[in-house]
Amino acid sequence: MNPTSPRSGGALPATASQSQRRLSPVRTPVTRRRLFAAGAATVPVVAAACDTTRSTPTTAQATVQPRAAAQPAAGRTVDKTQKDELTWFVWSSDAGARKEAYDTMQKRFNEQFPNVTVQRVTGGGTLQGVMDKLVTMLSSDTRVDIVGVAPDVLPAYAERLNALKDLREFLRVDTVLKESDHADGVIDAHVWKGKLYALPVGMATNHACLNLTLLEEKGIAPPGPDWTLDQALDIARRTTVRRTSDEDSTWGFYQFWHGVPRFLYSWIRGNGGDPLTPNESPTTSRWSSDPETIKTVQWLVDLSQKAGVMPATPVGGSWGAFREGRGVISVMETNNLSSNPPAPGTAAFKWDVQHLPAMPRGRYYPNWGFSYGVAAKTKNPDVTWELYKQIVGPAGQTTWFEQAKFAPSIKSVLNGAYLQDKNPPGNKKAIAESILASKPMPKSLHWLELNDIVSEVLTKVRAGEVAVNDGLADIDRRLTAVLKT
Repeated sequence: MNPTSPRSGGALPATASQSQRRLSPVRTPVTRRRLFAAGAATVPVVAAACDTTRSTPTTAQATVQPRAAAQPAAGRTVDKTQKDELTWFVWSSDAGARKEAYDTMQKRFNEQFPNVTVQRVTGGGTLQGVMDKLVTMLSSDTRVDIVGVAPDVLPAYAERLNALKDLREFLRVDTVLKESDHADGVIDAHVWKGKLYALPVGMATNHACLNLTLLEEKGIAPPGPDWTLDQALDIARRTTVRRTSDEDSTWGFYQFWHGVPRFLYSWIRGNGGDPLTPNESPTTSRWSSDPETIKTVQWLVDLSQKAGVMPATPVGGSWGAFREGRGVISVMETNNLSSNPPAPGTAAFKWDVQHLPAMPRGRYYPNWGFSYGVAAKTKNPDVTWELYKQIVGPAGQTTWFEQAKFAPSIKSVLNGAYLQDKNPPGNKKAIAESILASKPMPKSLHWLELNDIVSEVLTKVRAGEVAVNDGLADIDRRLTAVLKT
């Protein structure tokens, strides 16, 4: 899944507008947004929630509270002959390569528990659909055992929806899964107020994709892992070729940087900036007062407006023109690599990935991923845990990187089977090192609102419709109001 656009069956959206309709908070209206602003126990839901065909549903107040839920049994002796039906709420879509991966995980589970059926439920590939479906299920007391989530919405799932158990209840009893098996920053991303609520099936962060064929044609050696931002910009200037329009030009540099804050954060924190503080439960928005944040956003705008090495309009969506062979450096998230270049109808070319160029304060790799937790109200925690291990354990993460192309977070898988995988890209070492170095983004109960505001304004800033200083001041004004609620 593109961080801005999760795949449905592995197809990468060709345009930005398509990507924004998929599972991402990027400018996608979320009708259940009020549930994250409400009190921890009160959630607005559709009264006739099961009738999704109604065009004018009435709104009622329902309570989603943790009840006296079953707890994992001490000793972990589980009856493998028991009958039950678990409900697995899938994050994003359940089709194509993702479905194949989930089917494999479920098959492994059923080999051990042949009398337990698993019903997979999804709200579809859009954030709105996922939120609507989950709120409806929780509010109507529909059974849910496994809950799909992402790090950016985990605080709201845990605190507002009361949808997740603390996984440490299970980890204390069953040591097959260990926190120490994962990259440290990945665990941090799934902790909210001291409790671990989810683990990933796969992770993603930012990388530089390089068109090796175009570099070779220009006589430019591919950059190594220690390349700098100045080197990147020199390559971009030497390889950009303007033609009749943005759509048919060759661009030396590209990123969908306005799409979601974590794209932009690599540059901001690499420069030493921090526009939201503190990192957990931020209370202060500093987009227009933090000098390095201002400088970074202006630099990104200038890549289009002054240097002319990146289009001001995000042609080609998340990949830009890279998959068509007309991009040289394209900054992408790990999961986007599932749609390996070239695009259909484009002549083959050589490409690979590399670390982001070094910034003045080093490199910052934000982490994000597809994750799962155990439902707070699961009726069968022991069997649910057995299914859970098949999803986020070593076997599940291996299946997921093979099918969905995210990177594993379990170090033995990341440094073992993942590095040995022969499928592109070739330089998986750079990806593995980036995942190990990745750190959490800011964590907030209001992240969806914050994300939408930042993306909305930065889209206008990128296009030159709003000046940088004016746009950042608008972000601060609007985010401050949200943070006070």
